Amino acid sequence: MADTSTGNPTEWAWDFGDGSSASISNPTHQYDNIGTYTVTLTAKNAQGSSKFTKKNCIKVQVSKARQKSYILLS
Repeated sequence: MADTSTGNPTEWAWDFGDGSSASISNPTHQYDNIGTYTVTLTAKNAQGSSKFTKKNCIKVQVSKARQKSYILLS
């Protein structure tokens, strides 16, 4: 996931939809279970905060080539 926030954020709160979170601007995350996940980013600066949610943007499924496949849906 990548933070594309404007306004020079100083704090980030990522919710990966699987009970995991991160507080850095551009985290990496591994999903351990098959499913579809909604990701939310809240970015804050001195003027306030902004929240962006992308519903069902991550789909983890079984693949013949790999045990698990991580796919970003648009």
